Amino acid sequence: MAGHLHKSAAEVRASMDSHELFCWSYLLFPPEADDDAPVVLDVDDEIAAWG
Repeated sequence: MAGHLHKSAAEVRASMDSHELFCWSYLLFPPEADDDAPVVLDVDDEIAAWG
């Protein structure tokens, strides 16, 4: 985390690999306890989810 503090948001996004992005996502937005069911998306929804 400390390594990213001197970077802009765009630089951080560009330098993150997918594993680091998923780790941060999990830490910042932990899954809900009752939402253990897997989410099934069609191709268009999955593409939209990646933004």
